[in-house]
Amino acid sequence: MKDSHKMTVSVIVRAYNRAYIIKDALKSIVEQTYAPQEIIVVDDGSTDDTEATVRTLGDPRVRYIRHPVNRGPGAACNSGMAAAGCDLIAFLDSDDMWKPSYLEHQVSFLSRNPQAGAVFTDAEIYDDGILGPTLVCRLRVFSKFISTFPDREFMLPKRAFYLCLLQEIPVKPSAFVARKQAVTAVGPFNEEWRSGEDWEFFLRMAESAEFGIIREPLVVQRLAADSTYRLYCMEDNHNLLNLFVSKIEKFRGDREALAAVRKGIAFKCMFLGWRYREAGKRWRAVQSYLLGFLYSGDTMMLWRAVASYLPIKLRNRLKGSSLNPLLQKNPVVTAVEAKSEK
Repeated sequence: MKDSHKMTVSVIVRAYNRAYIIKDALKSIVEQTYAPQEIIVVDDGSTDDTEATVRTLGDPRVRYIRHPVNRGPGAACNSGMAAAGCDLIAFLDSDDMWKPSYLEHQVSFLSRNPQAGAVFTDAEIYDDGILGPTLVCRLRVFSKFISTFPDREFMLPKRAFYLCLLQEIPVKPSAFVARKQAVTAVGPFNEEWRSGEDWEFFLRMAESAEFGIIREPLVVQRLAADSTYRLYCMEDNHNLLNLFVSKIEKFRGDREALAAVRKGIAFKCMFLGWRYREAGKRWRAVQSYLLGFLYSGDTMMLWRAVASYLPIKLRNRLKGSSLNPLLQKNPVVTAVEAKSEK
């Protein structure tokens, strides 16, 4: 096992038109108590002053890679990983920041746990500058699961973590450090997805690698207005819904995994139904809820489908009645799924 002080780290920062904010991310990297050996900035076709801003850092460890045109967050990740030459790979989205001891804790954990392919931490969430609950605290399934573990940091049971990932995403790229061999063994990020590519990647990785967690918010995630999740929210959720549906047949002989992925489908359908309903697309909302019922068998989905098709005036009257839980805003999705390109 390598001593933590000898393990080298490549940091990958994806950026697209982030001249206004990327300096904060880079500053948080150079101020780490455990210094990375290289900082790879992948500029995904920016048309602003991102390159000039990066070069003002004046740090010899910075390697600047530019895509001539915008190719998306998955492609930026893949370019960064192909260029990385260190033992460990860390990611930091260009609108996020690390606390000073972030890498020190992550590298130490991987040094002490050679079976771990990756480790991640919790994250503080700032939305419009307002600090809310940490990422893990917002998650229904994962927060309940890890509440049974008393330790501050530990290895996650591989099977249980995979089942969690079929329902919600507790790990963000900015809070994730992995051994290079574990990452490259998974294959590249999906370059066709403009958002949600990290969730798809982590699902694949969790099939073969073991993850550890440090239950401390060592990352600051800032929800930017130009994050890819906010720009491509519906596309993101449809991609993930299709991914979960595609796994139904694979899990036919695995009742536990089948139950988990059905819940994941229900969560996505609930979210899509709510968003369509709020946008006035009632028929699309009904379709989403009916699909959720088809795969989950949850009769509440049928009630939501009916409620979505009620006239707005009637829905407003019913909000004070016993049907209110069916009509309230976004009743199921409590996790912050915001991702940024990062």
